[in-house]
Amino acid sequence: MYAVETVDEALTVMTGVEAGEPGEDGRYPDDTVNRRVADRLDELSALRRKAARGGGANRANDKDAGPPPHDGDAEEKRS
Repeated sequence: MYAVETVDEALTVMTGVEAGEPGEDGRYPDDTVNRRVADRLDELSALRRKAARGGGANRANDKDAGPPPHDGDAEEKRS
């Protein structure tokens, strides 16, 4: 068990990767948890914008669409 004071400390302890502090430009250093999170949020935001423009209509052929949304326990509901 570890005592931590911040979420960033907990992330570092749990992952073994520095959480990272933003630089003067507001970006997190490469190879930090917070940079990975920020990069993924940027990707998801771009996908959302694409879908809002109608670019996500054909999910089967859209390699950037990711997996379809989870529908809870659909199999159990059908039983």
